[in-house]
Amino acid sequence: MPTDLRFVFDTNAIVSAVLSKQSIVRRAFDKAVARGNLLISQATVDEVNEVLRRKGFDKYVLEEEKVFSFRPLLRLPSSRASRRDRT
Repeated sequence: MPTDLRFVFDTNAIVSAVLSKQSIVRRAFDKAVARGNLLISQATVDEVNEVLRRKGFDKYVLEEEKVFSFRPLLRLPSSRASRRDRT
């Protein structure tokens, strides 16, 4: 049975990855997305969105980047994976 790699990043790491595209955190984030499944709770998504919308971040991140940075990363689990995780 193949082992699916799963990765978890906290809000600080995700915000750092969004803000600095050349950082070590961003490279780790990109590798995690490319090699496995990124596990992000709705609470983390909400918190990242709230943090990136703070006034202080306006000079670092365009509004379009705030909205679209997560879209390519969000994947719904397949029905098979969902069943497996419930057991």
